[in-house]
Amino acid sequence: MRAIAALPASQRLAGRRGHPPRRPARACPAVYLMRGIPGAHWPKRFIGSGPTALRFTSLCCSHTPHRSGARITGTIKNIKDIKETRMANPQVTAATLQAFSDAWNRHDIEALMGFMAEDCVFHAVAGSELFGRSFEGRAAVREGFQLAWQAFPDAAWLDGEHFVAGERGVSESTFRGTKADGTRIEARMVDVFTFRDGKIAVKNAYRKDRPPVAAASSGAAN
Repeated sequence: MRAIAALPASQRLAGRRGHPPRRPARACPAVYLMRGIPGAHWPKRFIGSGPTALRFTSLCCSHTPHRSGARITGTIKNIKDIKETRMANPQVTAATLQAFSDAWNRHDIEALMGFMAEDCVFHAVAGSELFGRSFEGRAAVREGFQLAWQAFPDAAWLDGEHFVAGERGVSESTFRGTKADGTRIEARMVDVFTFRDGKIAVKNAYRKDRPPVAAASSGAAN
């Protein structure tokens, strides 16, 4: 956090309005921390941890490039100084999805879970429900991911292509894996993602219903 200004004395008087100094517009939210004069009375509409520390949060407005987009609109008497900190606004990119795919191909469950939100959901390619079998929460999603490697010990996701548009994304790949009975699956598939706060909140998997390739017979005639 860094201080951006100390309000002039004229703005600490009753009945005056003020706003943070003009700054270039930005796309992420900002949090303004206001420190009050000790012993001052604060209206109930202010939310904070005590009489000397208040928090005012506002989203920036991209259509007002001449200022930060946040403005204190009420009376601000007893304000001694104001500080600003930028809130993290992590973005998921195609490179993020490629790294996620790489973790799948390494069968690295710890790395995979590092991409997932706390309240994540995984909808598998198969199951009796509308969305297939669903796993909700980190523990269940972790289990669901590991089931893929249990069913296909050599599972691989090849020729990946990744697209991201805001809070949604898609990964397309060729799934290839061999079951314990020797039958092999090879089919194109997609994962449809929903992101939140830079993490994967929902992974919804779809795969072509292609018949498996039968296991080669060890006793085939020459």
